[in-house]
Amino acid sequence: MSKTSNVYIGLESEVKMPSKKPLVYEDLSEEDFDREILKAMDDLDNGRTYTSEEVEKELEDI
Repeated sequence: MSKTSNVYIGLESEVKMPSKKPLVYEDLSEEDFDREILKAMDDLDNGRTYTSEEVEKELEDI
């Protein structure tokens, strides 16, 4: 007998796994942290931002 089994659960909506794992501050080196901050600043400088209304709409759709 196998030690693993498949479990199927009926879901009303499609479940999507995040494409990337969230960053954990404690796991980042100083260099990694600096790189992430620079990426965020570049997004801000280039208008890649969301309004609070856009964020609320996305959260409602989850």
